[in-house]
Amino acid sequence: MRCVIYRESAGEPEQVNCRQADGGGAAVRDSLKRVGEGEFCWVHLDDPGTGDLEKLAGPLRLHPLAVEDAGEAHQRPKRERYGDVLAVALKTLWYVKDGCEVETGEVMVFTGPRFALTVRHGPADPAGEAARRLGEEPPRRASAAHQVSVCPSRK
Repeated sequence: MRCVIYRESAGEPEQVNCRQADGGGAAVRDSLKRVGEGEFCWVHLDDPGTGDLEKLAGPLRLHPLAVEDAGEAHQRPKRERYGDVLAVALKTLWYVKDGCEVETGEVMVFTGPRFALTVRHGPADPAGEAARRLGEEPPRRASAAHQVSVCPSRK
């Protein structure tokens, strides 16, 4: 689990220490309480278990069906709105260097008031490129929670 707080006015994003006995759930919940106007919290999970998502479901106001979808790989690409939270399931593709094959994975993106949550299944991770861009371009941070979901990856 990775968690970063982006501030529109600050230069460097704040990295939240998620290396705790509970897997970082408490640190993320505490960070979400501190996020104010002009800020947002981005949480990224790699191949999470159901428990990891359930720890965040309450503080982020995630719908139970969306949590279930994010915890299980093999979702079809889709977009669903649950109140003020948008959930988008995306497929990732990458080439396997040895053999000219294409493999797939998934990223589930949730955006809501002052947060973005990305959940990755599979080895391809477009979140690194999106984080790099947000770090370099502070003016984008005003609408950054929504940009996390549309920032393409280049490899």
